[in-house]
Amino acid sequence: MKISKEFFGNGGPWHIANIISLFRIVGTPVWLFAALYLKLDVLVIGGIYLFLGLTDMIDGTIARIKKLKSDYGRALDAMGDITYLVLGGVYVAVKGLVSHTAQAIALGGICFIIILNVLRFTYFKKKNFGRSFAGCVTMWIVGTFLILAVFGIVWEWYMTIAIFMIYYHGFEDIVRLSSKKFKGWLF
Repeated sequence: MKISKEFFGNGGPWHIANIISLFRIVGTPVWLFAALYLKLDVLVIGGIYLFLGLTDMIDGTIARIKKLKSDYGRALDAMGDITYLVLGGVYVAVKGLVSHTAQAIALGGICFIIILNVLRFTYFKKKNFGRSFAGCVTMWIVGTFLILAVFGIVWEWYMTIAIFMIYYHGFEDIVRLSSKKFKGWLF
């Protein structure tokens, strides 16, 4: 069997950046299962979750350096981000690392962003807004909060900022969906 360069090379959908994104999509549920059902040390659980988070930075950097940008890659990366953040939040919730109120508020914000993304991809047919500073900051703040929480470090003030950023990012997407130029009051 001959491996096609059109499919697996730089011109195809399965280049290294997309494979790394797919690794995050598949690896995060495997991590969650292992973290919840296997008797692993918190440092191992946290280290694996941190590594999965770093793949988000690695795949984007490789895609930009090698000029491998595509709608497919952006969608795959977005799916990896959502999988990573939602399942990290599931772990934090199941382990009871934050209050039920904080869980409900954060879950509402995540559902809000997921619904906006479904609208964006289906009804509005906008595959990508491009990188936004608020989106990047939100990913870093929420991701860092989850990584710290997985390691057992939970700061209420930092959790409040993370939840605020989830909602801010959602409201920024609403304004972007309305096709207006928007300079966020925060970023």
